[in-house]
Amino acid sequence: MKFKAKMMHRGSVKQKSSANEDKHVEACNTEGDRDVFTNSSEKTYEKEKHFESCQNVVNENLPLDRRKFSKSSVPNPENNYNFETVENINNDKNISSHTKYASDHNHINHSLTSLKSCNTTESDILHLKGKTNTARVKLQTSFNTTTSLPFEQSIEEQDLRTQVGQCGCMSKRYVLAILSFFGFFNVYCLRVDLSVALVAMTNNHTRVMFNGTEYLVAPEFNWSTQLQGHILSAFYYGYLLTQIPGGYIAARFGGKNLFGIAILFSAVLTLMTPMASRSHWMWLFLLRLIEGLCEGCIYPAMYALWSRWAPPMERAKLVTIPHSGSYAGSVAGTLIAGYLCELCGWAWVFYLFGLLALMWVAVWMIMISDSPEEDNHISTEEKNMILKSLEEDQTSHLLKGSLPWQKIITSMPFLAILVAHTCEGWGFGTMQTGLPKFLSEAMNFRISKTGEYTATLYLVMGINVFLSGQLADFIRQRCYLSVTTTRKSFTVIGFLANAVAFIISMYMFSPEGAVIVIIVGAGIETLAWAGFGINHLDIAPRYASVLFGITNTCATVPNILSPILVGVLTDLGEAGSGGRQHWDRVFYISAAMFLFGALFYGFFASGERQSWAADKSDESLEEEVIKEVIDQTEQNEITTQTKSK
Repeated sequence: MKFKAKMMHRGSVKQKSSANEDKHVEACNTEGDRDVFTNSSEKTYEKEKHFESCQNVVNENLPLDRRKFSKSSVPNPENNYNFETVENINNDKNISSHTKYASDHNHINHSLTSLKSCNTTESDILHLKGKTNTARVKLQTSFNTTTSLPFEQSIEEQDLRTQVGQCGCMSKRYVLAILSFFGFFNVYCLRVDLSVALVAMTNNHTRVMFNGTEYLVAPEFNWSTQLQGHILSAFYYGYLLTQIPGGYIAARFGGKNLFGIAILFSAVLTLMTPMASRSHWMWLFLLRLIEGLCEGCIYPAMYALWSRWAPPMERAKLVTIPHSGSYAGSVAGTLIAGYLCELCGWAWVFYLFGLLALMWVAVWMIMISDSPEEDNHISTEEKNMILKSLEEDQTSHLLKGSLPWQKIITSMPFLAILVAHTCEGWGFGTMQTGLPKFLSEAMNFRISKTGEYTATLYLVMGINVFLSGQLADFIRQRCYLSVTTTRKSFTVIGFLANAVAFIISMYMFSPEGAVIVIIVGAGIETLAWAGFGINHLDIAPRYASVLFGITNTCATVPNILSPILVGVLTDLGEAGSGGRQHWDRVFYISAAMFLFGALFYGFFASGERQSWAADKSDESLEEEVIKEVIDQTEQNEITTQTKSK
């Protein structure tokens, strides 16, 4: 007999039945005893009560929507459930119901004992595993009759989705998503503020008084273009170094504090930027380097949080909400910083964004917890729903021990995510720094027009990232596509659309038409964030923060190198038609990167949890549980056969 199941609990499964339970076993399982009772109406009535008692014991271990009731056992009319009434309980030798996973140790043993004592069929034990759609195990028993119920979709997940708890006016996991959105909004405001303020710090610029008077302001710093480039790059030098360590720390100790403290330090450093700039450029360089070190932990910390908060059927929509905040922050940060430089002076850019980030940190630290178990404000219904949906992923506890590094770096599904993230980093880096230069030099647009198109690009990308997550989860919830097919489809479509957009834009005669094609292509490309961007949580939920740290590190490298290559290639030509010819090389390279990423991810990606992502301690415990269940079942079979003779 082979029985394979996974049940997350601790302790031994050995538990002896009471004398009353043995009596129920004898009354319910032995055909001979049932025949003896039929000669006496009084004993027949007693037999029915015994059998009904067994059924009630089983019902206590079943969810409400799967229970069966006799005429004497009437459900509570206050509960809005549909129940099946059994008309002839004395003729029903089998209780055809599917047992759901019981997380408590004693609850599981009691459920197994009750099922066996009441002559339960194979299907009653079939779904003790957390997710019924993955718990199709084969158990050959000697019971009289066996029945089976097809499961095209997880019944438990359907039940859990109706148990949405409320935190004020919304679920607590959506409170986390919204606060994360504003967290990334602040992070990207802090990241882009220097790019805008540096123009006012090093060039003549116009200041506008509150009465509308304009006057010219001389630059405060005489820094060369090369030095400005080094100062701006300092952030990414630090950003590269803490991605992987940040992911490991978040997996071991939780993501909430790491996320909040990282933004806290970034906010304080931003407030110190005017003072550091006026002291010496080296202090500004060091400050931006440390700020990059802090913000390198933010994305991995967020994935550590979602590994413990996001139900599998809602991962895309929840994770893409914070991602859209990064685009919104880029747009708002650029526009607000520009106005502040004109109205109040460049120093107020850092003061405003730093203060806003500090206010956000206070709210975050008060309202957010590392997991549903630790949250004091989450409803019981929502907490149970999240925990049950994540039972198989084993993310309810923090990471202990070392990671299977060799298996991670040799896993093709992980390498597919790595390649896709790296290719996306190249394309995004090209658009982020190259698009304004392309519009100005190759298309001869004014600076104001360039700013409008750049802001439109980020706005479209931010909206589409949010919508892509909603669409991906809608498809998953309706079971139109599997997890693997959904992730592959969104990534491949997004990458191919951007590759085609780059190529088409090179043959557009209208400058405005070329820009529109690029913006549309970039907007469709954000579908990929509901593909490879969520895939870390699919293949290894327990290690998602570490995996994202690795892939984001690799994606940051081309994000730094692509602007350098853009500068080298475009410096070979002049503005106008000649300059546009050299921009064609830039676009061809970006299109080739997206095409390669689409092909590699399409062939090797997977949406299934990998074997190396399982908790070995839990697996060894499960083997003990399986052995005990098999022994207990065999013993009951022998007892039943002996009494029948």
